[in-house]
Amino acid sequence: MKPHKPSARIQAGLYFGMCAVLGIAALVWTAAIPADEKGSVLWGFSLARLVLLGGILILSLLAGLAGWFSFRRPELTERLLIRLGEGKNRLKTQRVSAILMGMGWLASFMPAYWFKIYQFYFVRLQPLLVWLGTAGLLAFGMLTLPGLKERFQRWKDDSKNFTPLIRAAGITLGVFAGVWLIAALTGLGIVSEPYFWDEASVPLLGLQVALCGLAVVIINRFVLSAAGFKNSRTAGWILFISIWLFSFFLWYVTPLKHSYFAPGPRPPNYLFYPYSDAEFYDLSAQYILIGQGVFNGIPMDKPLYSMFLALIHALVGQGYEETVNLQIFVLAAMPAVLYLLGSQMANRPAGLLMALLAAFHQRNAIAATPFIKVSHSKLLLTEYPTALLLVIFALFAFKWLRNQSSTGLREAVLAGGFLGLAVLVRPNAMMVLPFVLFTAWVANRRILKPRLLASGVIIAMLIVTILPFMLEIPKGFNEPYLVIKIRNILESRILTDEPRGVIPLENQIAAGDDFLSWTNKNRFFVESLFEGLERFAYVPRHFFHNLIMTVMLLPNTFALHDLSHTLEAPYWADVRQWKGELPAGAALLLPLNLMILALGVGAAWQRQREAGLVPLMMLPGYFLANSLARNSGWRYLVPMDWVVLFYFAIGALVLLRWVLDWLGIDPHRKWQPQLSGEVNPAEQALRRREGLATPLLGLVFLLVGLSLPLNKDLIPDRYPPLSPVTLYEKVNSAGLRIDKETFKGFMKSPNAYLNYGVGLYPRFYPANGGEPQTNLPLKGRPYPRFTLTVVGWDTFYTVLLPMEESMASFPHGEDVIVMGCKDTQEPFIDAYAVVVLSDPPQVFQRSGETSLTCPFAPIAAQP
Repeated sequence: MKPHKPSARIQAGLYFGMCAVLGIAALVWTAAIPADEKGSVLWGFSLARLVLLGGILILSLLAGLAGWFSFRRPELTERLLIRLGEGKNRLKTQRVSAILMGMGWLASFMPAYWFKIYQFYFVRLQPLLVWLGTAGLLAFGMLTLPGLKERFQRWKDDSKNFTPLIRAAGITLGVFAGVWLIAALTGLGIVSEPYFWDEASVPLLGLQVALCGLAVVIINRFVLSAAGFKNSRTAGWILFISIWLFSFFLWYVTPLKHSYFAPGPRPPNYLFYPYSDAEFYDLSAQYILIGQGVFNGIPMDKPLYSMFLALIHALVGQGYEETVNLQIFVLAAMPAVLYLLGSQMANRPAGLLMALLAAFHQRNAIAATPFIKVSHSKLLLTEYPTALLLVIFALFAFKWLRNQSSTGLREAVLAGGFLGLAVLVRPNAMMVLPFVLFTAWVANRRILKPRLLASGVIIAMLIVTILPFMLEIPKGFNEPYLVIKIRNILESRILTDEPRGVIPLENQIAAGDDFLSWTNKNRFFVESLFEGLERFAYVPRHFFHNLIMTVMLLPNTFALHDLSHTLEAPYWADVRQWKGELPAGAALLLPLNLMILALGVGAAWQRQREAGLVPLMMLPGYFLANSLARNSGWRYLVPMDWVVLFYFAIGALVLLRWVLDWLGIDPHRKWQPQLSGEVNPAEQALRRREGLATPLLGLVFLLVGLSLPLNKDLIPDRYPPLSPVTLYEKVNSAGLRIDKETFKGFMKSPNAYLNYGVGLYPRFYPANGGEPQTNLPLKGRPYPRFTLTVVGWDTFYTVLLPMEESMASFPHGEDVIVMGCKDTQEPFIDAYAVVVLSDPPQVFQRSGETSLTCPFAPIAAQP
């Protein structure tokens, strides 16, 4: 008989022996859990606990018996190990072991509160689950660790193929480490500024990252392969549409909660309506709908988003829910476009992973509404639309830089046009262009001339798209909006003074006798220099804060917390008091996250050279624009935080690919990324045909830009001015009976108001109820009142109608006539009556006996 190998019985005996010992530890752990208060049967344990303890004991004894059997019958042990370690059996065993490992990982790090009313069952089962997971880990190690040294050596020998990747990743990681070291030593980006210093970007959960990675494995390895079109264009389009629809439904089913920008639901309709900035954008859209132009000619810097909202209202009406649903359907294209960019820059799994991460990241933003300040796709805010447009710009800028055989004029036109659209949504987007162009010029100077030509096209398209609106002269001004905007930024954000401790000049320049001697002769110059530098000292602080807060969206703790518990970290809960402390586990996971990001940058550089750096170079440009305007954190990160997801997805799959190679899994390299190559002749012919349409594409962007100043000339006025007599007749016919003499006396009262328009955002507040911001009309007041915003031919007003109780309902978006008095202290109408011109008309009148003479008698405060 052939002698058996001693290593087989030792290996098996050691495995089963460790399982038995760990089983006893699980038994002790289970018994140490506090005894059940009810249903005690024996020793204070319930029958269910006794059954569980007995099951763990039996399994432990079986493991010990298997270890003993391994030494008694070594030939059978060796035969079993050989059978399990060969071919399909090895793969099946690895999969079972991986499932057990995953179960044990979840049991180890998932807090019990995830299971809500069933958490006590989880606590009692946790020792058994952890034990089974450890057994799976040991089995996985037995199958994969043999030969690890040889496989790792082969990887090292092949690492010359990854030299550009490793070099670029090393440089990137060095930059990341430098930023973090500077922040740790100086507090730059951590010690708060007095203005617009906000929390980190909305987090991704560790469990979501794991599930997205698992979904990518399953879809890429089984679904697409089984369908027979893994690398076809058909699969790409199917995935694009599927990601779009998945993102929409994921966001659609995530409920909107009360938010500063969408307070509610409140009576009488118990619906959400926009407030503050969101109300400002929606009111601008309302003026487009009534033929008054973008915000009735009042200066505003986000006209394209207002046009977008106006189109949505024209399609679905005034309902907030309907408006938001159509908006999220459009914005759900963002993860899908991110998939296109990632799949073309890296490979399909990377594009799919970054798309799923982006979809869940936005879902978390919607779900985080009650806990932190957020900007997301269910609010009427501009940050996420800007993110979508910037991803599209990155896609075409990448296509332009990737194609080194021609000037890429078509891609340049599209890149410049979409960047122009992004600037018309948030002007900060303009700052990404210098950084992208600088990369294009410096990285490959052998083709500098065609790139300069295409750069000129991008700049020209940017100007063509934004200039029609920027040259518009707003109502009440005598200079173009562009000049007004630049002056406003300089005066309100850059040249303004801020409270700060100024270091004495002599302490700043005490660097040697020679230098002091020079400064005495040129003191005025030196004082002016340091004064100017000190004025801009806020810029690097905000810039570093933007960088740090963006990276913090990645999981950095081993505990698999849910969203609400994750947001208890200080850089969300109270970022102004945060001193740089990190949760447990971040000392390991934060460097790991930075390494994965660096690997993603390195892989993008190896595969696409400078084209792979387009998203990375956009990020400092946008954050610099934020920093100059004294903004950092919170919603100011949303337009660019997708860059972290982008490179994280690439880097995570690169690292996973290497680990699988080291472990001897997937030897056929089914995930091997496709390297970039030259454009094939068929694509070149298609490019020549598409080149004929390039001027038409430029014309489309020009027309979009022209639509902003010209829409007031194309849409008829809905509310032309009407005389007081005409309005008097309308309110009388609606049922508000006022005799002519009383009406004439009212109109002669100082600050009397009688006008009509569209009534929006009906809300009722009890006494002392209201919204935040004490300088706005909807602040808390000591009496109950109904509020409405009326958009008329001249301007918009917030209307306050004192009422004891709310009406049953109020039609949102109907024509109304308001009669009342302009408040002399605050910008609102103290209403006598609101008449809804519906069919039939409805009249809502001020509570109590009120003389129709301005000003009305003060409302008595209520407790």
